[in-house]
Amino acid sequence: MIITPSILTADFCELGKTMDEAIAAGIEWIHLDVMDGNWVVNRTITFGPALIKSIRDRVGPNVFVDCHLMVTNAEENWEQYVDAGVDLVIFHVEAVEDIQGLIDKLHARGCQAGAVLNPATDPRGLPTLLVFIGPCFGHECGSWERRPILHA
Repeated sequence: MIITPSILTADFCELGKTMDEAIAAGIEWIHLDVMDGNWVVNRTITFGPALIKSIRDRVGPNVFVDCHLMVTNAEENWEQYVDAGVDLVIFHVEAVEDIQGLIDKLHARGCQAGAVLNPATDPRGLPTLLVFIGPCFGHECGSWERRPILHA
Protein backbone atom coordinates (compact mmCIF):
# COMPACT_ATOMS: atom_id res chain seq x y z
CA MET A 1 0.00 0.00 0.00
CA ILE A 2 1.24 3.48 -0.84
CA ILE A 3 0.08 6.36 1.35
CA THR A 4 -0.27 9.61 -0.57
CA PRO A 5 -0.69 12.52 1.85
CA SER A 6 -2.24 15.76 0.68
CA ILE A 7 -0.62 18.99 1.78
CA LEU A 8 -3.94 20.84 1.57
CA THR A 9 -4.08 21.57 5.29
CA ALA A 10 -0.34 21.96 5.86
CA ASP A 11 1.06 25.14 7.40
CA PHE A 12 2.57 26.82 4.34
CA CYS A 13 5.07 28.67 6.55
CA GLU A 14 6.45 25.24 7.51
CA LEU A 15 5.99 23.49 4.17
CA GLY A 16 9.66 22.71 3.53
CA LYS A 17 10.03 21.23 7.00
CA THR A 18 6.80 19.27 6.52
CA MET A 19 8.07 17.84 3.22
CA ASP A 20 11.37 16.84 4.85
CA GLU A 21 9.52 15.13 7.73
CA ALA A 22 7.20 13.28 5.34
CA ILE A 23 10.12 11.98 3.31
CA ALA A 24 12.01 10.98 6.46
CA ALA A 25 8.88 9.06 7.52
CA GLY A 26 8.96 7.09 4.27
CA ILE A 27 6.44 8.95 2.13
CA GLU A 28 7.03 8.22 -1.56
CA TRP A 29 4.12 10.15 -3.05
CA ILE A 30 2.73 13.66 -2.41
CA HIS A 31 -0.79 14.68 -3.48
CA LEU A 32 -1.45 18.34 -4.29
CA ASP A 33 -5.04 19.63 -4.42
CA VAL A 34 -5.04 22.60 -6.80
CA MET A 35 -8.16 24.76 -6.43
CA ASP A 36 -8.83 27.93 -8.42
CA GLY A 37 -11.60 29.40 -6.26
CA ASN A 38 -14.21 28.74 -8.94
CA TRP A 39 -14.52 24.97 -9.36
CA VAL A 40 -14.82 24.14 -5.67
CA VAL A 41 -18.06 24.93 -3.88
CA ASN A 42 -16.38 26.71 -0.97
CA ARG A 43 -14.37 29.05 -3.27
CA THR A 44 -11.05 27.88 -1.85
CA ILE A 45 -7.86 28.94 -3.63
CA THR A 46 -4.88 26.76 -2.80
CA PHE A 47 -1.61 26.98 -4.72
CA GLY A 48 -0.26 27.08 -8.21
CA PRO A 49 2.65 26.03 -10.37
CA ALA A 50 5.29 28.16 -8.62
CA LEU A 51 4.71 26.49 -5.26
CA ILE A 52 4.48 23.08 -6.91
CA LYS A 53 7.85 23.64 -8.59
CA SER A 54 9.33 24.54 -5.19
CA ILE A 55 7.87 21.35 -3.73
CA ARG A 56 9.24 19.27 -6.62
CA ASP A 57 12.68 20.83 -6.12
CA ARG A 58 12.50 20.18 -2.37
CA VAL A 59 11.40 16.54 -2.52
CA GLY A 60 13.60 15.58 -5.46
CA PRO A 61 13.03 13.03 -8.21
CA ASN A 62 12.45 10.02 -5.96
CA VAL A 63 9.12 11.27 -4.61
CA PHE A 64 6.11 10.91 -6.92
CA VAL A 65 4.12 14.16 -7.11
CA ASP A 66 0.56 14.37 -8.39
CA CYS A 67 -1.75 17.33 -8.68
CA HIS A 68 -5.53 17.11 -8.61
CA LEU A 69 -6.77 20.02 -10.71
CA MET A 70 -10.04 21.28 -9.27
CA VAL A 71 -10.10 24.14 -11.74
CA THR A 72 -12.50 25.38 -14.39
CA ASN A 73 -9.95 25.45 -17.21
CA ALA A 74 -7.81 22.33 -16.89
CA GLU A 75 -7.41 22.07 -20.67
CA GLU A 76 -5.96 25.57 -20.79
CA ASN A 77 -3.40 25.39 -17.98
CA TRP A 78 -2.34 21.78 -17.42
CA GLU A 79 1.05 22.48 -19.02
CA GLN A 80 2.03 24.78 -16.16
CA TYR A 81 1.79 21.87 -13.75
CA VAL A 82 3.73 19.50 -15.99
CA ASP A 83 6.39 22.20 -16.37
CA ALA A 84 6.44 22.49 -12.56
CA GLY A 85 7.44 18.84 -12.38
CA VAL A 86 4.39 16.79 -11.45
CA ASP A 87 4.35 13.12 -12.40
CA LEU A 88 0.56 12.83 -12.64
CA VAL A 89 -2.15 15.37 -13.48
CA ILE A 90 -5.64 14.44 -12.28
CA PHE A 91 -8.50 16.46 -13.79
CA HIS A 92 -12.28 16.52 -13.49
CA VAL A 93 -14.09 15.24 -16.56
CA GLU A 94 -16.74 17.93 -16.10
CA ALA A 95 -14.07 20.62 -16.57
CA VAL A 96 -12.78 19.45 -19.94
CA GLU A 97 -14.35 19.08 -23.36
CA ASP A 98 -11.97 16.48 -24.79
CA ILE A 99 -11.06 13.93 -22.11
CA GLN A 100 -9.03 11.66 -24.37
CA GLY A 101 -7.34 14.64 -26.01
CA LEU A 102 -6.09 15.92 -22.67
CA ILE A 103 -4.93 12.45 -21.67
CA ASP A 104 -3.03 12.16 -24.95
CA LYS A 105 -1.41 15.58 -24.47
CA LEU A 106 -0.31 14.68 -20.94
CA HIS A 107 1.13 11.37 -22.11
CA ALA A 108 2.95 13.10 -24.98
CA ARG A 109 4.71 15.24 -22.36
CA GLY A 110 5.69 12.15 -20.35
CA CYS A 111 3.13 12.82 -17.63
CA GLN A 112 0.60 10.33 -16.30
CA ALA A 113 -3.08 11.28 -16.47
CA GLY A 114 -5.99 10.66 -14.15
CA ALA A 115 -9.65 11.54 -14.58
CA VAL A 116 -12.12 12.02 -11.74
CA LEU A 117 -15.73 13.04 -11.65
CA ASN A 118 -18.19 14.55 -9.25
CA PRO A 119 -20.62 12.22 -7.45
CA ALA A 120 -23.57 13.57 -9.46
CA THR A 121 -21.92 12.73 -12.80
CA ASP A 122 -22.98 9.47 -14.43
CA PRO A 123 -19.78 7.46 -14.97
CA ARG A 124 -21.21 5.18 -17.65
CA GLY A 125 -19.37 5.77 -20.88
CA LEU A 126 -16.38 7.43 -19.26
CA PRO A 127 -12.96 5.78 -19.49
CA THR A 128 -12.12 5.66 -15.76
CA LEU A 129 -13.52 6.44 -12.33
CA LEU A 130 -10.83 7.07 -9.74
CA VAL A 131 -12.47 8.78 -6.73
CA PHE A 132 -15.85 9.43 -5.18
CA ILE A 133 -15.37 12.91 -3.77
CA GLY A 134 -16.69 16.21 -4.98
CA PRO A 135 -14.76 19.42 -5.41
CA CYS A 136 -14.72 20.47 -1.79
CA PHE A 137 -12.26 20.95 1.02
CA GLY A 138 -10.42 17.76 1.87
CA HIS A 139 -12.44 15.20 3.83
CA GLU A 140 -15.62 17.27 4.15
CA CYS A 141 -17.70 15.87 1.29
CA GLY A 142 -16.91 12.22 0.65
CA SER A 143 -19.73 10.42 -1.10
CA TRP A 144 -20.35 6.71 -1.53
CA GLU A 145 -23.96 6.90 -2.75
CA ARG A 146 -22.91 6.28 -6.37
CA ARG A 147 -20.74 3.26 -5.56
CA PRO A 148 -23.29 0.67 -6.78
CA ILE A 149 -23.03 2.06 -10.32
CA LEU A 150 -19.54 0.55 -10.57
CA HIS A 151 -21.13 -2.87 -10.55
CA ALA A 152 -23.38 -2.01 -13.50
